[in-house]
Amino acid sequence: MVELVAGSYPLTAKATDSRTATATSSPIAVTVTGAAPTLAIAAAAGLDGSTVNETTVLVNGTITAPPNSGVTVNGILATVGTDNQFSANDVPLSAGANPITLTVTTQDGASASQAITINSSGSGGFHGLLDEPDGIAPHTVTFTVSGGSMPVATIEFDVDGNGTVDVTTQGIPPTGVVATYSSAGTVRPRVTFKDASGSVIYTATKQVHIIDPADKYNLVKGAFTDMVNRLKAGTNTTALNLFFGHARDTYEDVFNKLGTDLPTIANQLGAVEGITFSNAIAEVTMSRMVNGAKQYFMIHLMRGEDGIWRIESM
Repeated sequence: MVELVAGSYPLTAKATDSRTATATSSPIAVTVTGAAPTLAIAAAAGLDGSTVNETTVLVNGTITAPPNSGVTVNGILATVGTDNQFSANDVPLSAGANPITLTVTTQDGASASQAITINSSGSGGFHGLLDEPDGIAPHTVTFTVSGGSMPVATIEFDVDGNGTVDVTTQGIPPTGVVATYSSAGTVRPRVTFKDASGSVIYTATKQVHIIDPADKYNLVKGAFTDMVNRLKAGTNTTALNLFFGHARDTYEDVFNKLGTDLPTIANQLGAVEGITFSNAIAEVTMSRMVNGAKQYFMIHLMRGEDGIWRIESM
């Protein structure tokens, strides 16, 4: 017995007579149901109800969600690591109590939210920013800092968040500090401002997600493969969830015109030969045999403003 996970599958019947002649039926879609996947989001311990002395804040936490899901924090796109941690480094705050809504959304539109409150007692005028909070290993980020009303003597950068200072600058560096992360994972760099006596004036903690290239490959391939499997099963509507809005209408018309032939055509799309990608765009190279010759064609995907990978053209 073959155990199937929940999902849609194409099913065909094949008949063979006594002379070994065969015939195969047209595919039909069979849906295997299962328990609904758990979908949840939770802020890191200590965030809800906390008070900070700044006008922006790092909001981070964890999600339970299927691959290719996105997270927003008060509408700001967060980064999501393969370890199911998320973070938004510079969520704006006003003086007083700030309601913060965390939302995780799947590629099919299911969502879960959590509401928290973070209080701001004002701003010391100091800021620490980084330009690229997520990327593919090896990943390079630039830390830029700005000072407030108090004189700054030194700034210490703990770029990997292990408690050890990696770089110390005299005053505010005009071009920032550059750090390169070679290994995949989640790090929490920390920037500390000090005065001439060595007393701490201000600290800023950020979060960086660095993804293994193999994990990014699998994420992109998974989004495309999921779309193809939905077409093979004849579930056109859910397959269209994997297309951007501007492409969705075009391919919806194409799929409707293909009608019952669509699952057969989807089975003939070919094989993935390779994927090239950056942090937000990808190109899938496909191949198939046509009249005895191998032909190649490209599928283009992008990571949308909701953090979800979808097909832009094919």
